[in-house]
Amino acid sequence: MASILFNILVVRLFESGRMRWLRELAIQADGEQAAENLVKGRGISLILKKIDLDFKRPVNFPDTLLIAHKFKPVSSDPAHLLMHAIAYSNEQQR
Repeated sequence: MASILFNILVVRLFESGRMRWLRELAIQADGEQAAENLVKGRGISLILKKIDLDFKRPVNFPDTLLIAHKFKPVSSDPAHLLMHAIAYSNEQQR
């Protein structure tokens, strides 16, 4: 019997991906210490302002999810960045 994966777990996966991206960006820009500062909340970072979610179908446990992110600057404000994320279900093949 499969269990439905709670929506908050999907949000955690998206947020983990965002933080991994930020960490890698900090390493490439300023090295390992900058990434450590980012994780510990020291210095300059990107903050999450808003999350909008559109759930298309339930995800059942167990499943393997592929999480993909696409980042895009907002042309009207260089201090803003949009992140689009999608979860692909291996079990559902979509």
